[in-house]
Amino acid sequence: MSNFQIKLIALITMTIDHIGYILIPATSVYYEPLRTIGRLSFILFAFLITEGLSKTKNQNRYMATLFAFAFVMDIPRLFFDLQYFPNVFYTLGMGALAVYLIKHFDNVILQIVSVLAMMYFATALNVDYGAFGIMVIVVIEVAKMITNDIKILREVVMASGYFLLMTLFEQPSIQMFGIYSFLIIMLYNGQRGFYHPKLKYLIYVYYPLHLVVLYGISLVL
Repeated sequence: MSNFQIKLIALITMTIDHIGYILIPATSVYYEPLRTIGRLSFILFAFLITEGLSKTKNQNRYMATLFAFAFVMDIPRLFFDLQYFPNVFYTLGMGALAVYLIKHFDNVILQIVSVLAMMYFATALNVDYGAFGIMVIVVIEVAKMITNDIKILREVVMASGYFLLMTLFEQPSIQMFGIYSFLIIMLYNGQRGFYHPKLKYLIYVYYPLHLVVLYGISLVL
């Protein structure tokens, strides 16, 4: 399974999650199944962030792009006067920065301080998934580093780390279903897959677009 295929799965499961969150009442029998499927998306995006950061030719531009789109994503909130408009780009950007700093510093103390700083800002700014989201990205990267990216062993470490984080951060039980993301990651072949220059911005364009469409539909309904 290529990078492109995992990205498509992440986008599809994310869309299903947001359909449940935005269009389906919490009392509906369809609400929980849709939100459950959506638990796969963030972990897949977190994994893709670590891959993108390690393979990009310009890490600074890569992280700057994430934060730039995070700011752009706040624009629909103003037009639709929404109290909550999902914006995972802040989390992904901070997670990418945490991973970058871990690799940049040789000193363990500086590495820990860097991660704690990103966790603090994620909590203070109340970004999606908060400090938990930052740590998911960090755990995925650390698992790749200490296992030398050896499949199965890598996924076992990732999954174990994820369960530990769920306990430490007292995450709701529905987050447990995110564990199935690691089965998808196990199928990753390290290849980019289908590629077109404009497709690298697929996630950046699709994310705000599908949310605006869903919120538009919700207003009509």
